[in-house]
Amino acid sequence: MVTEVRVMRSSAMFGVCILAASHALPARAQDGVGGGESPATERPVPAAAADFRRVPQAAPRPAPAPQDDGEQKPKESFPRHEWSSRVMTGIEHRRVRPDGAQSGEDDETTGFFLRQARIKAKVHFDPTLRANISVELADGLRPARTSRVAYLRNAYLHLRAHDLLQFRAGQFRRPYSKLELTNSGTLPFRGRGLFNSRVVVDEHWGDRALGLAISGRHRPSGLRWYLGASETAWAEPTNRRPDGLTSQLRVEYKALDGLEFGVGGGHKYVTYEDVGTLGAPDDGHMLSTGADVTFKTKRLRLAVEALAAERRVCGAGDSLTDCTFDINSRETLAVGATAYGAYVIKLARTWGLQPTAFVEYADSDREFTRTEALRMMGGANLLYGDHLRLMAQLEVVQPLGDVRPTPAMGLTLPVNSWKKSQTLYLMLSAQM
Repeated sequence: MVTEVRVMRSSAMFGVCILAASHALPARAQDGVGGGESPATERPVPAAAADFRRVPQAAPRPAPAPQDDGEQKPKESFPRHEWSSRVMTGIEHRRVRPDGAQSGEDDETTGFFLRQARIKAKVHFDPTLRANISVELADGLRPARTSRVAYLRNAYLHLRAHDLLQFRAGQFRRPYSKLELTNSGTLPFRGRGLFNSRVVVDEHWGDRALGLAISGRHRPSGLRWYLGASETAWAEPTNRRPDGLTSQLRVEYKALDGLEFGVGGGHKYVTYEDVGTLGAPDDGHMLSTGADVTFKTKRLRLAVEALAAERRVCGAGDSLTDCTFDINSRETLAVGATAYGAYVIKLARTWGLQPTAFVEYADSDREFTRTEALRMMGGANLLYGDHLRLMAQLEVVQPLGDVRPTPAMGLTLPVNSWKKSQTLYLMLSAQM
């Protein structure tokens, strides 16, 4: 009996020693002792002893970030405000040479000018609604061209219900031509040309006016469209010009990256009942149309545009300034075509040189000759980033044909109102 107990005790102690040895051996082997065996050659451990091993627990892996097909953007807060400003000023030397029956004398002047001093504000109320307001402080140095309050440019609300359906209400630029819609701060030259000044602005086929516009964009096909209706705010005092309503449609198609085609047209309903002139014509309708092609890359910009619009002129002159819409006034067709190009030559990291050229043909009255002119411009712009431009350019206006009037049926035919001139200017444009 005593011998049997002793055997059981010895067996138990022997089992405990084996378990302890089997538990300590791998740890010692990992430390480089206990037989010199490396972990790679560690002997297998019995399943009964495996529960006694201390296996280090791996740190839990962080949860994977949610996948997003597009680039993650920081969440925007509303309302959000944006401010921008632009100043365009410089010095010019201008030489004017009237010819034939054109009024005025030879004139040569040199002086400073302030073309723009504009401040813009944009308020985003939410992702779909924004307000745009801009004022032109340079109006304080020149007389008002319209009967409206000077200084105000844009003042409208824009609602984006969907890419295909957007609304704009207030005072904004009409969707007439690509050149008219291009921001002057990005144009590589000063001014938009003879036709733009005489027809698009003075006849209010373009420029800004109070109205309502609907637009949309279908990105997969590259199509974009505009449809607008606005009142007719003439450049001259309202007591000498009619009222009316202008409606316009424009469609743009982006064929390739940088290549865009545009076509548009407009209708103007004009009423003369408030003119107060004996023999004034009845209410009338006038039409306009145009097409353009632009190609733009990071450094190159090319554009061609052709426009045609009906306008009302007096029987004895081309300009509408002295026209009171009497029985001698008539409707005629004006046409214009422009082409320009510019290319940026990189000089340094933020500096560039931009040679540019512009040519234009304008005819203010297709019924008669001696109403055409060419406008040519060339020069180079020194660029510093996107904020500063120093523009040195020469502009030449050349009337075509004999500008002297010819009597016909007791009336004097229109005199070419565009005078021969050369203008050399140096303009600094800064925007932020």
